[in-house]
Amino acid sequence: MVSVYKLGTLGNNMWQYAVARIIAETYNLKLNCFSIPGFPNTNNIIDGDEYNNSVFTITGHYFDINNLPKNSKIELNGFFQRYEYICEHKEKIDKWFYLDVKPPIPVLSDDLVVSIRRGWNGYPVSLCPSQEFFLNVFTKIKFKRIILCTDSFEDSFFDFLKNIDVEVIKADYSVLEQFAIIKNANQIVLSPSTFCWWAAYLSNAEKIWYPWVNDMIPTDYGSSWYPHNDKRYIKVEI
Repeated sequence: MVSVYKLGTLGNNMWQYAVARIIAETYNLKLNCFSIPGFPNTNNIIDGDEYNNSVFTITGHYFDINNLPKNSKIELNGFFQRYEYICEHKEKIDKWFYLDVKPPIPVLSDDLVVSIRRGWNGYPVSLCPSQEFFLNVFTKIKFKRIILCTDSFEDSFFDFLKNIDVEVIKADYSVLEQFAIIKNANQIVLSPSTFCWWAAYLSNAEKIWYPWVNDMIPTDYGSSWYPHNDKRYIKVEI
């Protein structure tokens, strides 16, 4: 059996679920994991072997997913945000994370969807790329509108968008509706956030601008988000 402790919010939970289900299916183990609202296929029952004679607990981010102990119960009590765990399972993950929420507004092919996390749950705003970063990225992209997705629409940080010579639409909708907007975009600018990371990864976007900053920079034993083999991603140095 693979058992999972639920930690963090939506983006964190998607990493935990995806890694746990990969382990369960790879090692033919029963999955004992939470479901994720809005993603009905996470309600699926994943059956398999159950072992309770010994428990192997994994924490943090890094572990050797290809060499887990056999005939043991696996307990996941961490975040496990490393791209190498999921990169060979994209087709299955797309099905697991089918979203049953539609975008509340049309997202056009020449729109630029910008997702900027600001800190509603104590996330340090210092980790967010600067206003100058976003202005610089905008000069590299052809678009007719900006659709802004964020957790803090009234933050004065966004005053810089008032000087942009295109229409700026504030996507002031629910979390899952914003997820659907990002997921349906053709062009996406990310910020350090597992929420927008997952929405972009599951999208059919042609281009995804990826800021090379803070949590977005891969580490040896911590988080490692960068989809190195996905040609849609454009790394932007800061």
